[in-house]
Amino acid sequence: MIPEAEERSGALVTASYAVEFNREVFAVPGNIFALGSNGGNSLISEGAKLVYLPQHIIEEIQ
Repeated sequence: MIPEAEERSGALVTASYAVEFNREVFAVPGNIFALGSNGGNSLISEGAKLVYLPQHIIEEIQ
């Protein structure tokens, strides 16, 4: 899960590896005006699972 990441961060590199290995990628949406939210928001637009409640992750795991 990516709670916050800038566009060129290590978290996004790790997330891309997760996608390559068919792992679920979760991201928390962030403020569109905050640089730290760009990475997570980009992941969501590219298909990462949108998470804004803990229940979303629990539902996916079950």
